[in-house]
This record gives sequence, structure tokens and C-alpha cells, in this order.
Amino acid sequence: MLRLSSATYRKQGRRPTAIDDKMQALLLRCQGLIYLRLFRLRETELRRLQRQNAEMKAQSLCERLAADPSCAVPVEMFRALLWCNEQYTHLQNSLDYWEQAERQLQAAQETAQFFSEVDCAMGGLVSTSSLLSLVYYIRETTRRLQDMHSRTGP
Repeated sequence: MLRLSSATYRKQGRRPTAIDDKMQALLLRCQGLIYLRLFRLRETELRRLQRQNAEMKAQSLCERLAADPSCAVPVEMFRALLWCNEQYTHLQNSLDYWEQAERQLQAAQETAQFFSEVDCAMGGLVSTSSLLSLVYYIRETTRRLQDMHSRTGP
């Protein structure tokens, strides 16, 4: 939905405007929260697999004291490590997107002021915001951006 809205502004073949900057900041914030939600959905399973991996690592450490520096990794452990890596990638993406949005807000005072007003009206986005709150926030922000676009003309 956000990418479509963002593409609509960009299709007009003009240089990015303040509205584009605000849309980009909104998109980055939303992506950050969605990736954080993906991480949190599987956090319990992630912790369980981390414990299993740590136990297996401790067991294999004793076995690796042989002269051969290489070790065999069971397929189950390898898959678990890949899955854990994927989950941590979600967390890293969340932080990256959120930091990009914050840098964008710091770079443009008008954009920061706009989101400050939206945050006051909607309660702001935080890491514990529900998906429903995120949807309401997106609706309010896009409504305000459409109003701004209407006022500035075609």
C-alpha cells in the first residue's frame, strides 16, 4: 500500500518534494516496525534453538580437541543456525530502517515537524505498537499527505 502511494507521487516525473520525503520516512518507519514484528513472532523459538545450538557446541568442543581442525555440523544444527541468522536479519533490518527514518527526520525540519504533529494526534509509533495502531497511523499520515498534495496542486 505504501509503496503504491509512494510510486504515485514519483510517477509524475518531477524531483522529490517534501511530500516524497515524508512518504519515504513513513515507509521506512513502517518497514522497521514490520521487521521487528517478524522477529518478535519467532523470538521464543529462536531462544530455544540458541540453547540447543549452545549445548551442541559445548558437546562438539570436547570432541574437537583432536588434531583435525575441521568439524562436522549435523544438518539439523546447520538448518537451525541458518534459521537463527534469518531471524536476526529481521532484527537488523528493523534497526536499519528505523535509523534511516530517524536520519531523514533529522535532515529535514519540516518532515520532523509533520511527524511530530502526526505522533501527537495518533500517539506515535514505538517498538510495542500493534499492527492495528500501525494501520491507523498509516491511514492518518497518508490522509494528511494527500491533503498536502491537494493544496499544492497537480
